[in-house]
Amino acid sequence: MDKWPFDLWLNFAIRRLNLTPSEFWSLSICDWMVLSAPIKSKAINQEDLQKLMQKFPDRKQDE
Repeated sequence: MDKWPFDLWLNFAIRRLNLTPSEFWSLSICDWMVLSAPIKSKAINQEDLQKLMQKFPDRKQDE
């Protein structure tokens, strides 16, 4: 097995996620893998947004 890339992970955590070094080192490997994994959901498109807005319209506070 290759070495774990802790130096790259620490760099990513500090520069991209704004974690402190102590916050990074306090994470479990499992937590880090979840935190640094790519987001798998895609953004909603305009058509689907319109459908949701029609199905769930905003209401005034007095309604």
